[in-house]
Amino acid sequence: MQNPSQKAFGVVIKTTRSYKLAIPVMKNLRAMEIIIRKVSSKYDLPFDLLLLADESIGVIEKYIYDSEVYLATESEDSEAVGVFALLKLNNSDIEIKNIAVAETLQNRGIGSFLISEIKRLAKVAKFENVIVGTSDRAVKQINFYENNGFIKYDLKKDFFIKNYPEPIIENGVMLRDMVMLKVKVSSRPQLAISILA
Repeated sequence: MQNPSQKAFGVVIKTTRSYKLAIPVMKNLRAMEIIIRKVSSKYDLPFDLLLLADESIGVIEKYIYDSEVYLATESEDSEAVGVFALLKLNNSDIEIKNIAVAETLQNRGIGSFLISEIKRLAKVAKFENVIVGTSDRAVKQINFYENNGFIKYDLKKDFFIKNYPEPIIENGVMLRDMVMLKVKVSSRPQLAISILA
């Protein structure tokens, strides 16, 4: 299979990657080719997948058209197995606004593969940090990001109350605050300033 190239944030990248997917009931690994491709039309957005990570189409529409959206598929014409949306915040930071894996394929390493691809895209495009936000009550999601190298750095108070039309209840608890996490992807030298006394 050829390696198609496309532009991500103005940088040409190769977007086909091979990935081994672990099938829980089998002892061996089944090779799974994952193709990451940029969505080129707003009419091709997979709202069914995007809604797995965000509760409201109205909220998704606030960021999705300003984001670069990528699909993960097994072949050029197969259904998406995953999706992620990236928003450039400034010249050094890019934010994961949405990331989701099809429910039937969750907990098999595809989400971590998508994170590694996001880091690769960010590094090639010369960003320094990838950031992401999730509910401060979302222990599973926070652990997922921390296991993929992210660290907590901020808390947005009342984020879910201010930004969603209806209260979001997960595991019997109303979501209020968003924890922000980040991972450094570039090794740009830091300016060192020393003060002599």
